[in-house]
Amino acid sequence: MNERARTDDDDEGPIGRLTPTIGIEEAGKLLHCHPDTVRKMARAGEIPGAKIGRAWVFYTEQLLEWVAARCKAGTQSPRVTGGSALAERLRVRLEQRTRERRGR
Repeated sequence: MNERARTDDDDEGPIGRLTPTIGIEEAGKLLHCHPDTVRKMARAGEIPGAKIGRAWVFYTEQLLEWVAARCKAGTQSPRVTGGSALAERLRVRLEQRTRERRGR
């Protein structure tokens, strides 16, 4: 019988041609951070991803493009990442309270 090993180049129909996607664990490894950080960043809209059912799905290519954009000199914004929505709300609240105390 003439059997050969299946390779990535074999025609597997339309599914074999889709852009590869990864989950939270793989995205964490790709970005060199904890999966919880990836989840927080995705939920805050800081990184490209989609929640399908209970799982987060990321296009590998989009994540790599996001990293490349962040690595360009002079283009990084001074945002806090990894759940920064809470940090931003706390910062705004602190500024409001400081203004209120100064106004008294």
